[in-house]
Parts: sequence; structure tokens; C-alpha cells
Amino acid sequence: EFPGSDNSFETVALRELFLFLSLALTVSLTSWSMLRSATFAVQAQMSDQQAEIITTLLDRICDAVVCLDADLRMIQPSPSLEAMLQASPNSMHKRCFVDLFPAHDVEHVRKELQESSQHRAGCLHTSMFDSRGLVVRVQAFHTHTQSMIGEIVRR
Repeated sequence: EFPGSDNSFETVALRELFLFLSLALTVSLTSWSMLRSATFAVQAQMSDQQAEIITTLLDRICDAVVCLDADLRMIQPSPSLEAMLQASPNSMHKRCFVDLFPAHDVEHVRKELQESSQHRAGCLHTSMFDSRGLVVRVQAFHTHTQSMIGEIVRR
């Protein structure tokens, strides 16, 4: 046979080598994709576990725990905060958390909650208003957690 013809030994060997490499690359990409999916699932589970641990810890040491979205609105009802501030049930859900602070503390509280590092916990010594407008001194611990979909939640 002539070199370079479709049936030459070199051509057949090159085709087989190309098919083998293509198959190996496909298997490698599939394995990488599966590994990436598994890694994401484990990280999401760890993130949820971390948030659960932080919430449990805060529940044990604090009088009230609130979860805030990026706009600092309460994303869950907080019966313990409502009781502490003598507010009616479910009156604070979706409310902007910084609205509960005196005007002179609002910007400080907002800055502390929005600009603090996601990997750092903090503590604020400030005051809040109860439902009657009376000042209640508070020590507010805060931290950030990340939900499974990547959303930052402040606690």
C-alpha cells in the first residue's frame, strides 16, 4: 500500500490514537464536570450547616436573632425581637432593620452591617426603639452567612 492512503498502517494507527484521545478527553471532561457538581453540592451543604450552627449559637446567647437580606430587611419573622420591643406579632417581618435605631445611630449601624467583612463577626453597642418609642440599650452581635444559592444573609 501507498503511504498516506486511507488503509495504511500509519493512518489506521493515527485514527485509533485520535479516537482514543477523544474518548479520554471526553471521559476527563465528564469526570471534571461530575467532580465540580459534587464539590458544589458539598460546599452548599457545608454553607447551610455553617448557617445553622451560627443561628443555633446566636439563639443560645442572644435575646433575639434576626436574618437580614442585602437591603437590611428582616427576611423572617422574629417573635423574640417583637416581644423584646413590645411590638405586635409579625409587625417587623420585611421591615428595614435600621429603622429600629435612633437617627444618630442609623448610618453607623447600616455601615457596620453592610460593609463588614463576610468572614468577620461584629458587635454593636447601640440603642433601639420599642413600640412605645422608648429607648432600649442593646448589644447586637452580627455576622454574614452565604445561602446555597450564593445569597448573603446577615444574622
